[in-house]
Amino acid sequence: MAKAIVDKNGVATPTKKKKLVNKKPISKTKSLTKAVTIANGHPKDQKKQQKQPAHPKKRELEVGANDNDDDDEADEEKEAIKKPKSEKANDEDKPALSIKDIIPAVFGIFSNLQSGRLSQNNLNRLVNLLRNEPDDAKRLATCSYTLKRLVRATGSDDMQSVSQSAANIHCILTSVPNIDIYDLLETMKRDLPVSSGIGGKQKKGKTDSLASVGQVITVYTIMQTPYFKNAEPKLLTALYTILIGQLKGREYLASMSANILADSFTQLNASVFESHVWSQLKSVILLPIAKQKIYLFDLLLAAYFQKILSRNQLESALSLKNFEDVFELYLNSSISQNANAYKRFAKFLIQKEQAKLLKQWQKYVDDKIVTANNSRFKMCALQIITYVLLYCNESSDQRIIVELFSPNVLEMLFNELQSAKRKRSEKTKASHLELKAIFPQLEAILLLFYKSKVSQDDVKVQILMRLLDNAVRLESVIHLPKYIEQLINELSPDGVYKVYSYFRDLLFKESVSKSCRIYCLGRLNAILARDGLTDENRKTEMLQMLYMATFNVNYEQKPCSQANACEFNELKGTHFRAMFYNNLLKEARSLEDLLPQLNFFTSRVIKEFANSENETKLRCGPRSAEQKGTWKAIENIILEAKKQKNTDKLKQTLDGLILFVSLTQLSGDPRLVTVLKDLIQCKVFATSKEKSKKTLDVSWKEVLTDSLLVLNLQNEQFWRKFINLVLASVIEHLEEQHLEQILAVLDMRKNPLSKNENEDEDADDDEEEDDEEDESEASSDEDSSEDEDDENEKDDEETEKEENEVEEDDTENARLEELRESVRLALTKDMANNDDDDNDGASSVDWNDVDEAEGERLNAALERSFQAFKPKTAKSEAKRRPTKSERINSTTLMHFRIRALDMLEVFVSKKPEIEIILDIIQSVFQVYMSCSIGPHAKEQQLREASIKLMRKIINQTITYKPEQDKSIILEVIEQLMATASTKIENDDQKKPQQQHQPKAEIEVMQWRDKFLAHLVSQFTSSKNATKIPVWPLLEGYIVEWISRRKTSLTLASFEAIFNTNWPGVAHVANAMSSHLLSDATRSQRRYQILKLLSDHSNRFNLIYKNYPKALDQLHQQIIEYTELALDKSDFQKSKEGKLLSKILAQGTDPKCRELIEKIAK
Repeated sequence: MAKAIVDKNGVATPTKKKKLVNKKPISKTKSLTKAVTIANGHPKDQKKQQKQPAHPKKRELEVGANDNDDDDEADEEKEAIKKPKSEKANDEDKPALSIKDIIPAVFGIFSNLQSGRLSQNNLNRLVNLLRNEPDDAKRLATCSYTLKRLVRATGSDDMQSVSQSAANIHCILTSVPNIDIYDLLETMKRDLPVSSGIGGKQKKGKTDSLASVGQVITVYTIMQTPYFKNAEPKLLTALYTILIGQLKGREYLASMSANILADSFTQLNASVFESHVWSQLKSVILLPIAKQKIYLFDLLLAAYFQKILSRNQLESALSLKNFEDVFELYLNSSISQNANAYKRFAKFLIQKEQAKLLKQWQKYVDDKIVTANNSRFKMCALQIITYVLLYCNESSDQRIIVELFSPNVLEMLFNELQSAKRKRSEKTKASHLELKAIFPQLEAILLLFYKSKVSQDDVKVQILMRLLDNAVRLESVIHLPKYIEQLINELSPDGVYKVYSYFRDLLFKESVSKSCRIYCLGRLNAILARDGLTDENRKTEMLQMLYMATFNVNYEQKPCSQANACEFNELKGTHFRAMFYNNLLKEARSLEDLLPQLNFFTSRVIKEFANSENETKLRCGPRSAEQKGTWKAIENIILEAKKQKNTDKLKQTLDGLILFVSLTQLSGDPRLVTVLKDLIQCKVFATSKEKSKKTLDVSWKEVLTDSLLVLNLQNEQFWRKFINLVLASVIEHLEEQHLEQILAVLDMRKNPLSKNENEDEDADDDEEEDDEEDESEASSDEDSSEDEDDENEKDDEETEKEENEVEEDDTENARLEELRESVRLALTKDMANNDDDDNDGASSVDWNDVDEAEGERLNAALERSFQAFKPKTAKSEAKRRPTKSERINSTTLMHFRIRALDMLEVFVSKKPEIEIILDIIQSVFQVYMSCSIGPHAKEQQLREASIKLMRKIINQTITYKPEQDKSIILEVIEQLMATASTKIENDDQKKPQQQHQPKAEIEVMQWRDKFLAHLVSQFTSSKNATKIPVWPLLEGYIVEWISRRKTSLTLASFEAIFNTNWPGVAHVANAMSSHLLSDATRSQRRYQILKLLSDHSNRFNLIYKNYPKALDQLHQQIIEYTELALDKSDFQKSKEGKLLSKILAQGTDPKCRELIEKIAK
């Protein structure tokens, strides 16, 4: 039959037998529009084609149109699809297709597809058109026309067009029923002709190459449809003939066809494969190894896994003496294979009957990879290692897997990972990109191998040990986070202990770098933190940590003197100290739980002290006589614990506190020695059997609180948790006066760490001076002894002020004298070298003798002199950068206050009594204000800690004593409202008025309102909310807010009250609504009241659940106001109307409905 080729514009040109009439190549296209144009043809080229003489006996009409020109659609409809006369005799039973049978709508769809508009929507329209057409003749004709155009487009040299056309063909074949696949194959052969078949020598023209690609793509698309799954032998033969024919072509075509063939074998059973495929395939792929290609060998493996070939037959067909030639075939191939090819080879390597083969491959790779510079070699090796890990199982020899991670392979892996991290993807070669893409896959599959593939723990440990030799490098380039830690988590306790020992030994190697040591310390800490060790091993290692934190240690991990200690002794000691105490406190819920472990570790340290030589090996130096005296009391605690079990909770707590501090004081901090002595005395007083010493009871509690505050000054984080544990254990013994000791730390006007306890941090603040005056007035009510102390303090302060004034006067006089001298020198400097004997450097200047140049020099000298002694302004002082010591002191104080807030949190959780909660509220709110809009606004960590505590207070249920008077809450409410308002007003006076409040001030008011609502909601005992003590205060606030423009309350304050479940909200709502009818109420306040009621109208049933009469009263007030408002000319429907309608909608009175209708008109 006659064949046709596609010319440069996509028009099919008839050929005579195998002789090409037109050999022009297909033009390059860069978009789907051009690709479809190639498949359709162009009108101008069609006119030229019509002038060409057709074959005298065989004539073929084409369907081609210009989809860009709507005027030419009529020309398309006049074309006919006809079979050549030679084919009519063979297809007499098939109805002839006519152009009239093609549905016209398909041309518009292709026009849209060609222009690239809404591709998916147009494809859906096309499928629906082909599937829903009831006329079989039209459907078949349209299907043939559609597939013809799409098959042509697969022969384009535009990759996007080829892939889009293949996807469209697949969609049609899977969605449209009853398509003739044989007709599709004939169309493909006719419109994508190849110059020679199987056994012939293919020409190397571009037209043939593109047509071959189109055929392969079309066949592959058919194989992905149900037509292939249920294919008859005739169709299988037709499809495989096309693919097998390409195996002798160009390498990229042969490789692509081989990949498709190999993947398709899994869909065939062995008998069908042997009878219809293998008979055609074996002559092509059964070649000696010298003539083999990687894709042909992959086909042999696919046939091997289909059980067509045995291993002996495979080796015999290849004439193999060993498999090194096969390894060479894979590792040095210039053609990249798809992942399935590497998967098949990996499965072949790990088969049980070929156990030696994987070892041979590993040895071959290990030898060659050292000198390999080819990225494809490395990519292939890593890809196969990846799939070996993926497909190995319990039956595989897992010990061989360890050898895959040889030093040479790992070195190559780390180098390539570092290189891949440095290189940018857009500047990298394709082979390097393929190599880079393997790394995340290898990491994930190795982790999967650890979790589910390998059962032998020693295999995991050995692989991990090889990775750990370059752990620091690996962690810096690995893609997955905490990769080494994830691998360690999959080990058994014994395996974890081996890894722990490895890190510990590595830490003490002399040749290890500082970064590696820090990494080892981190890993040791992580292993201890996750409880991967057995209890015995964990206790042993923690004891070793304690020794290392307490004593100087050499590289052999043994105690030694300071002179013989290892270089990183100080670094190691600090880290091991933190690691030991953090892990000791990790799961402790109380100090009683820690006591057994503290007894064990303290007794072991005491045992070390029995050797007098160890005194000189202590990190803090030999113990003083005072320290040795305290350790005698500690030894008594240990002896008592061994003799009898202590059941007294307070005694257990104090014992644990003493033992903990005794271990930590070995670091050499002198404050801890003093604290330890105080704690020993506390225990004596607290556990004494004498009951007549009330003063001592108070004393030991105060000393204990002070000791905890001193311990809070320690830098390490573990103190924070430990002190909270101690405080939670002794909280029941502490009272309000002990809370005040902690609250004193949070006084933002004073520095608790300064030597002068009365030193103010902000002496120039007017507000603070007012507060000091209030405090001095309040102090007059105290007893006479306290008055005397205050007077003495005031006398001292006055004396200090007088001394300061004298010092300031002296300083000022000295500055004036320096200024005079500087001016004198500036004026006489230019005359100092004068030969005149009368000029001694002190004479006056005669300005008549001064020329212009000298006058300019004198003027500049005077300017420099006055500039040097210019007094510093407050602005320049504010710009002054604080010194290092000031910054350290400021940071220390901030963290000290944060830890004090932690202690308050324990009080809130464990002892939420009303007096304690109120004191804490006032203190923490002052801290929050000072860090938000006060002088400590830079201390954001302290601000966040105060917010955390305030949230806890608001969510905490407050406890009361029976019949306790709640009137003390009123004082706190008034103080909160006054303090926040006064602070913000004072700040506004210091700076220009702003149109909007700053965010910080708004947040302060929001927290004040939250506390207001929380404290108001505490009054819930009375059935009538208007009878409770807080009601007069609230009523006064309502009247003040309505009558004045600027008040201490805002609409948000009442909003916060409405958001609570307090029963008194109903009475607050009625009290506010009663002012709607008053002429004194401003329109703005009326609107705010209505908005508040409207926002909460949906909650009226809940708010007024116990007050139905109050709800009726509210609705009556709203009705009266609405009737009055509707009569006014200035009534705003858009604003007030919507709010009133929403409130009235909740009422049951018929007037509510009438008023809603009036508002809507």
